[in-house]
Amino acid sequence: MVTLSLSDDFWVDKCASYLSIINELLVLAAFKQNKLFAKRSKCNFSKSRVEYLRHITNGEGVDTDPSKVSAIMSWPVSKNLKELRGFPETEEAFERLKQAMSTVPVLFTSDYNKTFIIETDANNQGIGVVLSQDNRPLAYYSKALAPKHKGKSVYEKEYMVVLEGIDKWRHYVQGNHFIIKIVHFSLKYLIEQEVTTVIQKKGITKLSGLDYKIIYRDEAENRVADALSRILGEQGVEGIGVNYGLLGNNLPPPAQVINLLKSRNIQNIRIFDPNQDVLKALEGSGILLILGTRNEDLQALASDPSFAKNWILTNVIPHASTVKITYISAGNEVIPGPLATFVLGAMQNLDSALKANNLNIPVTTAISLGVLGTSYPPSNGAFSGDAVQFLQPIAQFLATKQYPLLANVYTYFAYSGTPAQIQLDYALLKSTAPIVSDGQFQYNNLFDATVDSLYAALEKVGQSAVEIVVTETGWPSAGDVYATIDNAQTYVNNLVSHVASGQGTPKRPGKVLQTYIFALFNENQKPAGTEENFGLFYPNMTEVYHVNLTPYQN
Repeated sequence: MVTLSLSDDFWVDKCASYLSIINELLVLAAFKQNKLFAKRSKCNFSKSRVEYLRHITNGEGVDTDPSKVSAIMSWPVSKNLKELRGFPETEEAFERLKQAMSTVPVLFTSDYNKTFIIETDANNQGIGVVLSQDNRPLAYYSKALAPKHKGKSVYEKEYMVVLEGIDKWRHYVQGNHFIIKIVHFSLKYLIEQEVTTVIQKKGITKLSGLDYKIIYRDEAENRVADALSRILGEQGVEGIGVNYGLLGNNLPPPAQVINLLKSRNIQNIRIFDPNQDVLKALEGSGILLILGTRNEDLQALASDPSFAKNWILTNVIPHASTVKITYISAGNEVIPGPLATFVLGAMQNLDSALKANNLNIPVTTAISLGVLGTSYPPSNGAFSGDAVQFLQPIAQFLATKQYPLLANVYTYFAYSGTPAQIQLDYALLKSTAPIVSDGQFQYNNLFDATVDSLYAALEKVGQSAVEIVVTETGWPSAGDVYATIDNAQTYVNNLVSHVASGQGTPKRPGKVLQTYIFALFNENQKPAGTEENFGLFYPNMTEVYHVNLTPYQN
């Protein structure tokens, strides 16, 4: 019998089925003898697949957690001579190398009897961190710098990446001696320095109680963390994703679409149903996914737990180790309506099925602005009588689980419906001066005002902690007098810049608002008119208009 423990987690290794039962009984007996208690809802028995210590363990051995290697797997192929010199490879060899660097045995299981090493680096575009032992990597991490951080000094950026690494892997280093390898010499003496800045005050708090040693190393010896920090200039904008719809009979194959996404630095997508061809094409791509259920499945998902279990076994489990699913959406825009009564039950059954398979994927639902009874001014935002009876318990579920609410926010429909009452610049995010004053908050664009009206509605049902993810927003390029390529390009590019700025909304400032553009393609099987013309690309994968997805690249 093998029993592993870390803090308050225990893992009993399974042998033959009868031995497994004996092993589990022995562990439970030890719990009772030592007056230890386990919460039944958090216990899982006789599982064939377990996520433990950020690795996936199954009957065939140990595999890597996709989140640990996404920084490597999403590394873009070199596009110019400068990038090629930094990584001389052919595309085929490069893909093989990425796979090798992110699989066992290159990545290996941690040994708590050995010293952990955190290697860090930062530049004007991003940060890179590597966790290792014995010169072998445990995990990689990279992150783009928000615009508000890019103007900071080199010292502040390098200090920030140290704290990011510790936050990311605290569960490894807490209670163990570890080494921090830095490339900024003055950080070697950070504990001895006079505390005068915000980052230093934050550092004192986060480093308190940890047993570590800081070692300076030349940047030439720090190539992995350095490279991870530099790839961010070629990756997508933080917080921006795209909806990948399939209502067209002339769309390119999913494999070509995934290559298009990677070539355009699109790192986040949403699909509306578990299309197996798309899921297969996403494997190993590093692209993050919001996975939707079909609306017509909601009743079965809500009323039959076994249906929800089979849905997870069919659509999630086969891809869980190779596709990073960020959220599962139980239905799209069915509140209010005849299917609304099934949404919460579907969410609960899907969540239970995921937990039973040791998967921690938030389950939520996507709403339209039709759920609002009042939206102006934003602080008066409130759910309608038809919607609140469903959304109040849903919001409570989301708050308890710390899951977000997905919302589809279209300023186009608000403007096109009442053009005499809304300024076009306000709808297109073009205005720089406040247009709407709402108490202490000033709004220069309709997008922020609409999102904050949803936050106000959540506050009114007692769930101010629930975050919002904007799963759809866009502007059509044809089909209406206001639906022009110029307006669509203006709206989407202004939206991307606004989200990338990290300024958030007046009610939720200083936080990137995750936002998904609708849509990837013009889809010819949607209703005629504007609905067919929300795409960034034509079905032949040429641009309808250009969108700058690296707006802060130097």
